[in-house]
Amino acid sequence: MKKKVKSIKTARYSLGVSIEQGDKTYASGRVKLYENNAFFVNPINPENNTKELITVSLDVLYEDIKLAVHHYKDVPSSLNESISNLASKYGFLTFKTSSFLIDDEDPSVKKRIQNLWVSSYELDGFYEYQIWKDLITKFFPVHLPYLDSWVKLEKIKYSLTFLNSHMHDAKVAFSSLKMNNFEVTPVTLVSAIILYIKAKKHNKEPYLECKYEPCKTIVLNNFGKGREKKYCSDSCKSMAWRLNHKK
Repeated sequence: MKKKVKSIKTARYSLGVSIEQGDKTYASGRVKLYENNAFFVNPINPENNTKELITVSLDVLYEDIKLAVHHYKDVPSSLNESISNLASKYGFLTFKTSSFLIDDEDPSVKKRIQNLWVSSYELDGFYEYQIWKDLITKFFPVHLPYLDSWVKLEKIKYSLTFLNSHMHDAKVAFSSLKMNNFEVTPVTLVSAIILYIKAKKHNKEPYLECKYEPCKTIVLNNFGKGREKKYCSDSCKSMAWRLNHKK
């Protein structure tokens, strides 16, 4: 697989989402029974569930989910807030962009987006919640090497079913008549992030302690290329230099 997808289109509720809890059944040709007190991703304003197309940068999504994993590791109760923020910002994980919606700048297309009909599975808040939860609590932790000890301690793992169930809609195409190479192109946000993290070699921790001993402030790491961040400020960097040269 040569092609590395860096961004993908999806849809989201224009006003954002909230996480709700309750007992529900969902009927769409067949009845789906959910667990008691299940969580759901729902539009923040059910009376105004206007949708819009957005282009998601997988680089940015990757870093945001990493931060959500870090918060969950330290404060498990932060999970719902993280899912609400991610779902509001990045939209539906299982939405498949139709070809006629690609040019979302066209006024006629914009009108169609507002009245967009999407299958019950794609907009089902129960499944959306479960996928975000699995990404934060299972899939990402297993693929972040610096969390190995925590993953082993908590016995965190995900199933092959999770992996393959979100890849069945990906498009596979040969890049030559000799069939030597082929490309796998994701058509949903969840399949895109699964393929993205497979190819990702960025293993920096999201947060670090300031290396100036008396400080120890927690700082956000330097993402992207370059060295890891060591100090929370230039003053700490200077004082650390002086301290080291006194020894």
